[in-house]
Amino acid sequence: MMENSTRKKKISGDSKNDSPRKKAKHHKDDSPNKKSFSKTNQHNTKRKDSAKPFDKNNKKQYSSASSSGKKNEKFSSKNKSPTNTTTSTTTTTKSNNQQHREQKQARQSQRKHSDVVAQAKVLWNQLRQKQQPRRRELMTQLMPLLQGKVKEICLQHDAARVVQAALQFGTTEQRQSLIQEMTDHPGSLAELAKIQYAHFCVTKAIQYTYKDDFCCSRILKNIIGSSGSNSGNHAVSVPKLAVHAVASRVIEELFTTLPKKKLIPLKLELFGPHVALFASGDDATTTNTSGGNKNESKNATNNKDTHIVSFQSCLETIPQHREATLKFVRDLIHKGMEKNMYALNFFQDLMREYGSVVSGSEIRALLASSSSSTSTTNSPCDQAVHLLSSRAGAKVLCDWISYGTAKDRKSIAKSLKGFARSALLHPQGSYLALIRLAQLTDDTVTLHKYILSDLLSPSSPEATEATSTTSDKEKKKEVGTKAEVKAEVATTNEKDDSKKMKENKDEPMHDDQAHPLLELAMSEQASKFLLFILLLQNIEALRKLLDPYELSVLQPGVVPTVTQQPSKGGSSGSEKKNSSSSEKVEEVPTSKKDAALRQKELFQYLQQPLIDLCTQHAKELLLSRSGSAVLRHVYQTFRPPALVDAVVAAVLQTPHEGEEEKDNSPPANEDDQQQQRHQILQDRIGHLAVKNLILVDATVDPSKQGNDEPMFAKAFWQAIQSQQQQQPSKRKQKQKQASQWTQLAMGGNRGAFVVAALLQVKSLQRCSKMDIDQAALEERLKTLETQNNKKNNNKTTDEKDKTASSSSSSDGVSAGIRAVLKEIKTSAE
Repeated sequence: MMENSTRKKKISGDSKNDSPRKKAKHHKDDSPNKKSFSKTNQHNTKRKDSAKPFDKNNKKQYSSASSSGKKNEKFSSKNKSPTNTTTSTTTTTKSNNQQHREQKQARQSQRKHSDVVAQAKVLWNQLRQKQQPRRRELMTQLMPLLQGKVKEICLQHDAARVVQAALQFGTTEQRQSLIQEMTDHPGSLAELAKIQYAHFCVTKAIQYTYKDDFCCSRILKNIIGSSGSNSGNHAVSVPKLAVHAVASRVIEELFTTLPKKKLIPLKLELFGPHVALFASGDDATTTNTSGGNKNESKNATNNKDTHIVSFQSCLETIPQHREATLKFVRDLIHKGMEKNMYALNFFQDLMREYGSVVSGSEIRALLASSSSSTSTTNSPCDQAVHLLSSRAGAKVLCDWISYGTAKDRKSIAKSLKGFARSALLHPQGSYLALIRLAQLTDDTVTLHKYILSDLLSPSSPEATEATSTTSDKEKKKEVGTKAEVKAEVATTNEKDDSKKMKENKDEPMHDDQAHPLLELAMSEQASKFLLFILLLQNIEALRKLLDPYELSVLQPGVVPTVTQQPSKGGSSGSEKKNSSSSEKVEEVPTSKKDAALRQKELFQYLQQPLIDLCTQHAKELLLSRSGSAVLRHVYQTFRPPALVDAVVAAVLQTPHEGEEEKDNSPPANEDDQQQQRHQILQDRIGHLAVKNLILVDATVDPSKQGNDEPMFAKAFWQAIQSQQQQQPSKRKQKQKQASQWTQLAMGGNRGAFVVAALLQVKSLQRCSKMDIDQAALEERLKTLETQNNKKNNNKTTDEKDKTASSSSSSDGVSAGIRAVLKEIKTSAE
C-alpha cells in the first residue's frame, strides 16, 4: 500500500507542469546549493529503489485481499433486500427536509416581527381561498396583527403578500387604516415604491382604493408632496420615481387607473419644476372641443373627459422658462431610454408630448445621442416593437420614421420583423407606423425583407409559435446579451422566410386555403396599409380615405424635412464665425425617392398577391366594406381580366374558371332563382361594391389609362344577357331581355342604383336603354307614390312615427327608379 501511494504521487507529479526539481535538472546553475540539491535527489532515488522489492513481494497479497473483499461485498449485497434501500433513501430525504425546515425557521425567527408574520401567514392561507365564507372574521383577526407594523412587513418577500390580501379583501375602513399607516410620514409611500417587494403593496393599494377619495388623495399627496414643489423635501421626486427601475411600475399604475382630472398635478411634475411651480392646472388644461380653447374656467374642469394637460399649453404659460423645461424633459426621456422603459404608457405619452413641441432636427438629435451613449447597447430604434402597444407610442414611432436617418428606418423595420401582421391588426393605431414606414423608406428591398415578406407568408400556428419564441427572446435581451440574441433571431427568421418564399413560388396556393392578405383586407385598419400603397400618388383619394387624426400623422403629399447648416470646405475658423450669422439654414428632406418610383418598386412584390387575393376571395371582399375598397382599387390600378371574371361570377352566383359547379338543385320558381343569383346586388354593402366598380369604368381617363375599354361593365352586361338567353320562357327574346333589366330596377332601390350606374357608361348607354322599359318604370313609380300618399293621409301622427321605418323601403324603391329615369333622360340629351 505504501508503494502504490508513492507510485501515484510520482505519476501525478509527472503529469503536471514541470516541477521545480525538473527545471533544476535542465537549468545550469552554479549556485552553492547545487551539491546539496543533488544529494537529496540521490537519497530519494535510493529510497525508491529500496521500496521496489517490497512492492513485488506484497503485490499478490494485495490483489488477493482486494478480491476477497469484493467477494464479501457481493455476497453481502445479495443478502440486502430492496426495502432496506428504499427506507434508507426515504429517511435521508426526510432528514434533509427537516434540516432545511429547521434552517428556514431559524432564519425567519431572526427577522423583525417573526411571530406576528407567522400568525399572519396562517390567516393569509385561509383568506386567499376562492370560496371563503369567513373572510370578515379572518380580516378582523388579521388587522390587529398588522397595525403599527405595515411598512416593516411590506419589506419582506413572504409577508408582503399578507398586506396585499388585506388591501384586496378588507372593508373601506380597514383599507383606509392601512393606507393611513403607509402614508403617515411624507415620502414614505415613495420610498416603499422603490423596494422590490414593497412596490407590489403600493400597486395593490392603487388598484383597490382609487375610487375612495380619502385614500386616493393621501396617495397622491404622499407621492407628489415629496417632490419639493409643494414642500421642502427634495429626497424623492416624481421624475426620479418615473425613471426608477422598480418605482416606474407604480407611476404606470397611477396613470392607467386614476382618472385624468386627478392626474393633472402628477403630470405637471413630470414636465419639470418650472411647470410644477409656475403653471397651474387650470392654465395647463386644454379642452377636446373643435375650437381647442385654453384657459377655461374652473367650472369647466369638472367634466371628467373634456380636459387634459398638454405640454404645449404649459410652455405657452411660461415662455421665459421654455428652454429649461425642454432640457429637463429631454434629459428625463434620455434616462428612460437608457433603462429601456419604452413599454410604459406614461413614458410613451411623455415622448409624444415632447415630439409635438420640438422640431424634427431635435428629434433626430435625441435619437443620435441616445444611440451613441455608452450605457445602452442598442439604439432606441431597435426597441420599436414596444412602442406599438398604444396610440401615443405609434405616434412617437411615426415621428422617429419621419425625422430619423435611413439607418434608423432600417433598424426600425428590422425590429418589426415577425410583428407586422399583429401590428396592422392591433386596435391601438399601430398600423400608422407601418404606413409611415412604407411611405418614407427609400430602400424597398429591406422593406420587403422585414415587413412585406411577413405579410405575404401564410399565417399558421407554427408562425404564431415562432413569433411567441421571438418575443420571449426579446424579453431576455433586456436582461442578457441583447445583440447576440437579436442576431440569432434575425438569421432564423431570414432562413424561414427564404424557405417560405421558395415554397410559395414552387407550389400554387389551394382554393381551400385562405390567402394571407385576406385577413388584412377585411380589417378596417389593416386595409388602409394596402390602400395607401395603391393610392400613393393620388393624394386627393388618400385625404378622403383617412380621418383627421390619420391625416395629421401621415400628411400625404408632404415630405418631412430636417434643418441642416450648409457645409463649406476651405474656410477658416474666423470666416466661419462671421458667416454663421449671415448663412441661412437649409431644409433637407428625409426621404429623397419619388412617390411614383417607390410605388412601382412596391408593386413588384404586391401586384400578383393582390390580384390572387381578389380572384380567390371575390365574394368575401364584395360583402365587406373595407374589402370592397381594396377590390375596387386593385381593379382600377391593374385591370386584370381574371379579376373581372371572378367578380362577375361572384355577383351572378356562377362558377368561374378554376371552380367546380356545386350539385345544388335549382329553385322551382324563376323569381326565386333570380333572387338567389342577384343576392349580392340586393346586399347592403355588395350593391355599393358593384356600383363603384361600374363607376370606375364610367370615369375612365384615356390619357392616364392605357386600356380605356370598360371591362367590368361590359362583362357584367354580357353575363346578364347570356343568362336571359339561357332561361326558358314563352315570351319573345326582346321582351325577355327588357323584363330582366326592369325587374332588377323595380326589385329594390339597391338594384336600381346599380342599373343607374350602368347607364353612366357611355359605350353601354344605347344597349342598356333598349333593354329597359321606361314606361313600366314610370307606372311603377306612380303606383308607389299613390300608395304612400294614401297611407300617410289615413294614419295619425303617432302611427306615422311608428310606420316610418316600414315606408322607408317603398321610398327607397321610388328613389332608385327616379335615379334610373334621370340617367335615361341625361343620356338622351
